[in-house]
Amino acid sequence: MKEILRLSMVLAIVGCLAGLALSSVYSLTRQQILFQEEQAIFSAQKALFPEAEEFRPLEIESLVLGSVRIDSAYEALDADKTVKGLLINARTPGYGGMIVFVVGFDLEKQLRGVQVTSQSETPGLGANVSKKSFLDQFINKSIEDPFEVKNDVKAITASTITTKAIVQGIRSSIEWLQSNDMGGTS
Repeated sequence: MKEILRLSMVLAIVGCLAGLALSSVYSLTRQQILFQEEQAIFSAQKALFPEAEEFRPLEIESLVLGSVRIDSAYEALDADKTVKGLLINARTPGYGGMIVFVVGFDLEKQLRGVQVTSQSETPGLGANVSKKSFLDQFINKSIEDPFEVKNDVKAITASTITTKAIVQGIRSSIEWLQSNDMGGTS
């Protein structure tokens, strides 16, 4: 009985030390992780609106539309503070985890494009969701288009789930845009 009690105490101490070490590492790296995420979003915004001098955040609450979560929205402003378009940061569940992306809209109800900032899809298959060759098909696409896989959206080979996930994310972003009449785009 004493041996079981001693082993239980040792296990409890080891568990507490491991938990303390894990929380310390999390505390040390959390700020860097947040900084990297912000940099990825800024890079995506700049890729979609290279002429923008500023990306002004809009005051919105995070919203879930189906399986898609709209995290934030920004106006793209030029040097004269003229609105050039709107950017929506969102996430959608893919095959291997969450796909985090930015979709940009110009003032003529056209997509500026889509940039994936984070994904954990299968390498060589669903991970192609981040590739220019896939994302370029969304450039200058009208928000009035149907956005249907195998109709007006070319699927990623052997990755229909991933393709449908990003398309649903874009559709939800358009739905949010239209229901909020933001930036003069709807």
